[in-house]
Amino acid sequence: MKKTPWWVWATLAGCVAACLVSLYFRHSVEVGNRAVGIMMEMDDLESIAASSGMPLVDVMTDLKQHGLVGVSIPEENVSDLIADGRLAPGPSGYTLSGKAAPRAYRYISLFTKVQVSQDPGLLVLTVPVRSVLHLPVGLNPDETGAAQQAGLVIVARHTSFPGMDRQMVRETLRRSHDLGATAYLIGGSQAIGNRDLVDDASRELKDLGMDYLSPEFVTLGGDAYLRKDLYEQTIRLHSIQQSESEQLSAAAFQERMTKAFKERDCRWLLVRNGTQASADPLRDTGAWLYDLRKALQRVGGVVGPPRPFREPGTPSWLVGLIGLLAAPTVAWTVAQVLRGRLGVVAGVLSGVLMLLDFTDMRRVAALIAATSLPVFGYLVLRAMERRQPLVEYLTITCLSVVGGLIVAATLVGTQYMLRVETFLGVKFAVFVPILIVGALVLGQFGGLKKYWTTPVAWGATVLAIVGLAALYVLAIRSGNDNPAAVSPLELRFRMFLDALFVVRPRTKEVFFGHPALVLGLCLAAYRPNLRGWAALLLIAGMVGQTSVVNTLCHLHTPVALSLSRIAIGAMLGGIIGVVLWLFVRRVVPIKEPNLVDE
Repeated sequence: MKKTPWWVWATLAGCVAACLVSLYFRHSVEVGNRAVGIMMEMDDLESIAASSGMPLVDVMTDLKQHGLVGVSIPEENVSDLIADGRLAPGPSGYTLSGKAAPRAYRYISLFTKVQVSQDPGLLVLTVPVRSVLHLPVGLNPDETGAAQQAGLVIVARHTSFPGMDRQMVRETLRRSHDLGATAYLIGGSQAIGNRDLVDDASRELKDLGMDYLSPEFVTLGGDAYLRKDLYEQTIRLHSIQQSESEQLSAAAFQERMTKAFKERDCRWLLVRNGTQASADPLRDTGAWLYDLRKALQRVGGVVGPPRPFREPGTPSWLVGLIGLLAAPTVAWTVAQVLRGRLGVVAGVLSGVLMLLDFTDMRRVAALIAATSLPVFGYLVLRAMERRQPLVEYLTITCLSVVGGLIVAATLVGTQYMLRVETFLGVKFAVFVPILIVGALVLGQFGGLKKYWTTPVAWGATVLAIVGLAALYVLAIRSGNDNPAAVSPLELRFRMFLDALFVVRPRTKEVFFGHPALVLGLCLAAYRPNLRGWAALLLIAGMVGQTSVVNTLCHLHTPVALSLSRIAIGAMLGGIIGVVLWLFVRRVVPIKEPNLVDE
């Protein structure tokens, strides 16, 4: 195997240096924004106030001292006014009373034909009242006033409804802002103004300077547009439903919340109490919030009003320089894989594509780098003359880390941290390097033609089926929102690893990819007669290498945490691999290849 030219190593070293400079900008933003807010729903707070027999403002003030930062207030509708007696039927029409009268009249008059008598609080509806029961009438001033008095951040929740026009979109948000709301969270299943008027909502939120809270793991109408258009004032939010909260233990609940903050840059946590049955709901909720605040502080959070992430400010020329310096490594790798004139042409083309880092198409260059570096690591490993398994293991792992660093340093910016933009081709970067290395390994044993004409052995057939099944599981579990359910046993094991280490390493690295790679390298070095098994293990080991790259492709995860996850996974996986080798060495005692019979 041809050794790697010096100029490839030189440019790759420069690329790593440029990546570290780029990631410094991002890391500075991540560590400089540690404020995290705990939020509760207004309905939950009112229930606590009612059951405790205390004024709402006193309940809010008490819970704020225990860690509550914000309150989510949904807009009222006509049915709420009727239920509270603020909109009451009479002989001549419907009478509006209290603070709700002016705003309710305004909303209702915009969507229905209303006759006004000499009494300004009397409405005569010309449509059945049931047709306007769900018509929103804005935030309740009593609720916003209590929240302001308690010093809580007010998050307004609005949605769309039939007949809404541009004027109503703007007026609704403006009224909420006047009542003290400083952030907006989608109410129901779609954003206010969705779909045709969502751009008006976005412009109004910009003009008012209100934060937009984007919930993760849910699909809401208009969220993608608002998140993209308002990325400079967007804050990621993690929420938990009451039914979920009741099923989690206190430790599991805190673990879920702290992971959302620590690993996914969520700065607002919308929580619900873990139990509805309590002799003293105010006391128990306060203790529950206090414990969550302490848990967040233990992982570096500062409980207080959150703020959006600022733009890292990585210079565009630096990102282009990363692609330029990575181009020789990519070009050489492609040329070595394909060989001949085709390899030269493809290598030059792939190197040229790395220059896309100077353009808005940098995601293509990042994908090429993520795919090429694990293969480059295998080529370097195969060219090493002296077989040193642990050195080889560390070498290929470090080169895979470089591939991930190129992606993370290229796709740097607030839009990537908020998942407005994401890494292109996650599954492609996970599987293509494995297939390429598999083809290269197969070529060392005579190529596909030889295997096609070789009689099938049951052992090889079963092993192939198991391998395909493993790849299928890897495919459906790749990505952040994979559909593969995690078993309760695996969930408990993950919690154990989270408690044991600073961050939980990835399971497929620790218990599959890295041990297989170490064992395969040991067999290749010390058991040449088992080189077939060594080859299979090396291919399996590439699962861990592509996972290393993929870890750094999670651009919404703090880069320091991703590097810690990789380091812990490489250490544990390497130890397990060495233990497996010591076991195999004892169970299968074969003479070492460097010993010669006298």
